[in-house]
Amino acid sequence: MRSLAFDRVGVRLAFEEAYDAVLVTQARRARLDTAITELAATPVFAPVVGRLSCLRGVSTLTAFGLATEIGDWHRFTGASIGAYVGLVPAESSSGEHRHQGAITKTGNSHARRLLVEAAWHHRKRCRLSREVVRRQDGQPAAVRARAEAGNRRLHRRWTRLDTRSKRSTISAVAVARELAGRHAQAARGATRYSDHAGGGATLDPGDAEHARRTPGHAVTNPRISALTARRPTTPHTHRSLPPAPH
Repeated sequence: MRSLAFDRVGVRLAFEEAYDAVLVTQARRARLDTAITELAATPVFAPVVGRLSCLRGVSTLTAFGLATEIGDWHRFTGASIGAYVGLVPAESSSGEHRHQGAITKTGNSHARRLLVEAAWHHRKRCRLSREVVRRQDGQPAAVRARAEAGNRRLHRRWTRLDTRSKRSTISAVAVARELAGRHAQAARGATRYSDHAGGGATLDPGDAEHARRTPGHAVTNPRISALTARRPTTPHTHRSLPPAPH
């Protein structure tokens, strides 16, 4: 576009300023993308970002955005995270009558936008591209298997909704809600409760949840155990109150 020539001075100056602004914006975006990619590879974010990006439509930038927006994934389950990002329908029920409206759009709007944009990728035929295969490289076999099963299920969900002649926007929201649940399950498995008190023991949240549901199996949180062990034990004494005046 630099080869374009304009006879009028004002038009030439306006074009050059606008063109330079585009170049500056592109350079700034490239720097930020590089910085985000490097930050996503740090030990703090790498386990979660690596698992989230195993699904189609979730690049490193999208996975990092979800990781930073959601924060502590242990607050949610696959069924509850949809309400946090506003992807569940509003409900107005009374007695035996139940009415569901549009989605609530409450909670984190940026995470909701990322999920909806990623959901559109599952409308196409489920075939892994070289980029998705590259992102899955290095992940455990179980993680890759769950991601592939999730990709197939999300595409089938799109197909069923299209068969029922649902609007594409409604289908995208439904798929995004299920995608959020799969992200929550993957991220919860990527992080561990670490014992910062010096014991070095770890407890996988998935193992802890399974153990809580198993009768007769006790689960101890390492952090709570460490704090309890270091807390001084002092005998509890009761103070006697003075007699009330007559």
